[in-house]
Amino acid sequence: MTSYLERTASQDVAALDDAEGRAGRMFAQNQFRTMAVRHAPEEIITLQVLMDYGQRAAQDAKHGRLVDARRWLAAIDGIPLTTHPEFEGARSLSLLPVWALVRWREGEFLAAIEHLERALAAGYTLATRFGHRYLTTKLIHLAANVARVLQSAGENERALTVVSQLRAVIAGDASRWPYEGAATLKVALEGPERELIERQLRRTEGLANTDLGKQLTGDAP
Repeated sequence: MTSYLERTASQDVAALDDAEGRAGRMFAQNQFRTMAVRHAPEEIITLQVLMDYGQRAAQDAKHGRLVDARRWLAAIDGIPLTTHPEFEGARSLSLLPVWALVRWREGEFLAAIEHLERALAAGYTLATRFGHRYLTTKLIHLAANVARVLQSAGENERALTVVSQLRAVIAGDASRWPYEGAATLKVALEGPERELIERQLRRTEGLANTDLGKQLTGDAP
C-alpha cells in the first residue's frame, strides 16, 4: 500500500510538473508580446513552432533516444527563420540547451557547458538589447543545468559553488549571479518558480556531496 508520505511526494512532483508546463506557456506568451511590437506575428509563430520541435528533441534526449533527438534538431536547422538578431538570440536561448542536453547524455560535458553558456549569453542580449524582461526563471534554470553538468564531469566543488550562488540569487541577492546581466534578474523568486529551481539544486547538491564523500573515504572508482 502506498504511504501517505509517498502519495504526498507524488502529488508535489505532479504539481511542480504542472507548474513547469504553465511556466512554459507563460514564457511563450511573454515572448510573443515582447516581439510583436517589432515583428510580424507569422515570424514569431514560426519561431515558437521551432521551440515546440525543440521540446520534442529534448524529450527524446531525456529518454536516451539521442539519434531521434539529433534528427529533430537537424530538421529544425533546416527551417528558415529571419536573421534578425532578436530572432537569432531567441532561437539560441531555446535550442542551444537542447543541444547541451544531447551532448551531456553523450558524455561531452565541456561541449554541453559551452552550449549552456552561449544560451545564457543570448538571454543577456535579449534582456538588455530587446527588452525581454521575463527571462529570470529561464536563465536561472540554465545556470542550474551548468551546475549539474559540472557535477557529472566530476567538478563537484565547482558545482556546489554554483548551487550556493544560485540559492542566494533566488533568495533575492542578484549580485551573486555568476554571469552577465545580474541587473536584469527579477528576484527573489517565489512559489512554484522557486521550488522548480530548488528541485534542480537539491538534486545536484545531493549528487555532488555524495561524490565528494566517496572521494574522502576512498570509495571513488
